Amino acid sequence: MILQALYEYYRRKSADAENADMAVSGWQWKEIPFVLVLDAAGKLAAVDDCRKGKKRARPFLVPQEVKRTVGIASNLLWDKPSYIWGYDPQGKPERLQKQRDAFVACILHLPQEDAGVKAAIAYLSDAEAALAQAQARPEWQAIAESAPFIALRLDGDEGNRLICERPAVKDALQNKTAEDAPQGVCLVTGNAAPIARLHAPIKGVPGAQSSGAPLVSFNDDAFRSYGKEQGDNAPVSEAAADAYTKALNHLLGKDSRQKFQCGGTTVVFWARRQGEALESGLAALLGFGDKDDPDYRTNAIHALLDSPHKGGGAELSAEDNFYLLGLSPNAARLSVRFWLPTTAAGVQDNLREFFEQIRLVAGKTLYPTLRSLLSSLALLYRLENLPPLLDGAVLQSIFSGAPFPQTLLATALRRMRAERMLPHLRAALIKAYLIRNCKKKIAMSLDETNPEPAYHLGRLFAVLEKTQEEAQPGINATIRDRFYGAASIRPASVFPILAKLHMHHLREIENGGRSVNLEKMAAGIFSKVSGFASLLTLEEQGLFAIGYYHQRQALFTKAETSEKQAA
Repeated sequence: MILQALYEYYRRKSADAENADMAVSGWQWKEIPFVLVLDAAGKLAAVDDCRKGKKRARPFLVPQEVKRTVGIASNLLWDKPSYIWGYDPQGKPERLQKQRDAFVACILHLPQEDAGVKAAIAYLSDAEAALAQAQARPEWQAIAESAPFIALRLDGDEGNRLICERPAVKDALQNKTAEDAPQGVCLVTGNAAPIARLHAPIKGVPGAQSSGAPLVSFNDDAFRSYGKEQGDNAPVSEAAADAYTKALNHLLGKDSRQKFQCGGTTVVFWARRQGEALESGLAALLGFGDKDDPDYRTNAIHALLDSPHKGGGAELSAEDNFYLLGLSPNAARLSVRFWLPTTAAGVQDNLREFFEQIRLVAGKTLYPTLRSLLSSLALLYRLENLPPLLDGAVLQSIFSGAPFPQTLLATALRRMRAERMLPHLRAALIKAYLIRNCKKKIAMSLDETNPEPAYHLGRLFAVLEKTQEEAQPGINATIRDRFYGAASIRPASVFPILAKLHMHHLREIENGGRSVNLEKMAAGIFSKVSGFASLLTLEEQGLFAIGYYHQRQALFTKAETSEKQAA
């Protein structure tokens, strides 16, 4: 299903004349920093510097890149300096000679009557002379330092096309038959065709190999069946393998707006048909979009939330698919963290539900980014410290509307007890978990009518803490630092002690009226609690945390309002 959806996406993009940014089968767009310009006699006439800044270069249409591991395999008429000249100061002479021979051998199989092919063969016929001509150019220092990809071009050729783009070369590649490729029924297209032995690597997944990692591969006996080798275990035709790898590499490209990275999971997404705004806007909705326009995300979220009331919504019908694919590095290949075929309307409905569930008052923003939400669960607020697989599981829950993993609540409560603080972001995730998983009705702000005793225990703890702070201004450590963990798990063992401290703190408050008000507030909350439970469940601990958060925010809001009125 994944490969079929990517294959459809490739066909859609490659057929779009206005946005044909994926090459046809057997070809690819590749950033080539330098182009060697040869005259008809095979002399180096110039070196075109095609770099754009420090890390980018002009893309060229070149034959499909070969899959290289430790073996020697050359690209056709474009490659690294080690293949073109046999130049690599760190390389072994024997291996460099074999690399250069492989590069020349590929060209010798082309029609040698073509002017471009003839110039390339003439230039490469004398290895030392070819290298000397390149080293005499002013661009050589940059080439030697970075070992970039290099292509060949015939001087004065039409449209400054590369030699590999000349008609004779294209015809030779098109007419080349895959005699050694086994025939079989393609799992993607259902047609009989030559089966790909190896699939092209997928690039752009952080943590994977820089040269790319395969999505489909079989390199050990444990992964094979019935004595089949490599690609025969999952027969995908060469054309389909070429198509899905190009589609996925396009989605993971540097300029792609259809991806985002969250923790150890890279997510790509696409629609079945052209014209879906969610393709370009989903990353921004979650906070992974363009930082140059901070208002874009807020406006997009408000538009999403208002769409049911204004008749808006997904551009596509419910029958049109929208796909989300979560990937992560796994040794020398990629691992699928989740695969979610859904609809654009379904994704928007689930996002709308998620944004409503995380809304809380008194935060810096009503709709924090997904990265900041998950960071609040991690040690030192660093995503790499999240429990394994939690980020992918949360993403899948958000997009599918499924319950959150229990690890989400457990991690949030554990960080709360460890840090002895409940920031807005952590409270928002706890609230969302309780609403979605436990079907609890949790308000955005203080809810004195909430029927849950654990919620009011949290409120009571907040009032007791506030009483201590007013009785002992400037205190370094409050009852939260000493007792929150125990109070939120085993209230029966802690609250009797806190009740005694509370009476002591009330007597220390100089403002008698304020002391009476705090005492009445605590008594009112206690009336909603039918005794202290000996042990709270994980769900009740979450309710305790939300009650504590709501009451703290309400107390500070009232205090700020009183100060403004007094002023």
